Amino acid sequence: MNEDLSRKPYSVEVVNAEETEEGWRFIIRVAENDRTDEFIVRLDRDYWEKLTEGEKEPADIARSTITFLLEREPKETLDRTVTVKDIHKRFSEFETEMNEL
Repeated sequence: MNEDLSRKPYSVEVVNAEETEEGWRFIIRVAENDRTDEFIVRLDRDYWEKLTEGEKEPADIARSTITFLLEREPKETLDRTVTVKDIHKRFSEFETEMNEL
């Protein structure tokens, strides 16, 4: 059974942002119907520069990363901690899509 993940009614929001020595750490809340889940997204400053040339807000990249993953797999299968620079290892189109934001 192939479920169309892009049609699920969910919202994705940044509920906490913290600058770290390496970059940023975000808590992203995904609300779907009556269920809410939170994910930690780590964004390395050097990778952010490479990915966006410093032109996109780190919080937008973190939120878009979770949205990108939700379009490809159910949220129940996502790791609770996501490191942005590792996503392209599983999804070759990730960097291209982030540049198109």
